Amino acid sequence: GLVAISCRSDSFAVTESTALPPMHRDDVQPRLRIQPAKQELSQHVGVAAHIHSNSNATVNAACNVDTVAALSEFRSLCPVVLFTNANHLLNKMDDLTCLVNTHTADVIAITETWLESEIPDTLCCLDNYLVYRKDRTSGLGGGVLCYVKAERQSSVRVPQVATLYPFEVLWLLIRPKVLPRPLSCMIIGVFYIPPWYGSEMRKSLKVYIISCIDYFRSAYSHPCFILCGDFNNFDTTFICTILKFKQLVKSPTRGSNILDKFFLPIVTNIITKH
Repeated sequence: GLVAISCRSDSFAVTESTALPPMHRDDVQPRLRIQPAKQELSQHVGVAAHIHSNSNATVNAACNVDTVAALSEFRSLCPVVLFTNANHLLNKMDDLTCLVNTHTADVIAITETWLESEIPDTLCCLDNYLVYRKDRTSGLGGGVLCYVKAERQSSVRVPQVATLYPFEVLWLLIRPKVLPRPLSCMIIGVFYIPPWYGSEMRKSLKVYIISCIDYFRSAYSHPCFILCGDFNNFDTTFICTILKFKQLVKSPTRGSNILDKFFLPIVTNIITKH
């Protein structure tokens, strides 16, 4: 189970090849930024929420537990994953801080950070969170980032597959101090897919995503997957049909389109809020 919050903040040179080299299980030292920013996963209940920051959000809940008391108990065991499209993070740090204080997230995934390697972590840090970034290497915009609550996790790693390819994708392998059987870890993928990718690049990215999920499933016993990001006009159908994930965001996130998406494996027991 898991609690997931998805929102968009409006106030707030890649080589084209479908051939991917073999992946390795070896993990590399994460790009840690401890400038201060456990919860156990419940196998029984989780929540996904989609919040519109530019409109009056309406929340509809569908519960798979019998009583409010049971929901409250399970809710307290679930990690909270907050996902937002910042559209220039440095301009939205005050807004982000307020959002985090409101939702008390354990993991915060952000797309379109617009960060560059010259920008130090001290400018985008949150108290008591570790910071992991994958900045765009050329041109403006793009980039993804993930904050992980420091005191909640026993270990966080960036798998080597996250560093081998030029896509704006950040993978994190998180091992909370306590996980219910049979889960061994949480694997979070944060995506920003530019709308200008050509057909060959899209094919390469599709192969990359499938290869990564297959690798993680073979390398780790019973991982809990969370995939989220700004996919723009990239066709994500295969994530549901081939990889067997469920896309949770049902309300438009930009105009009349659902560009920001949140995926969980279809075996995950969830409560959804849109």
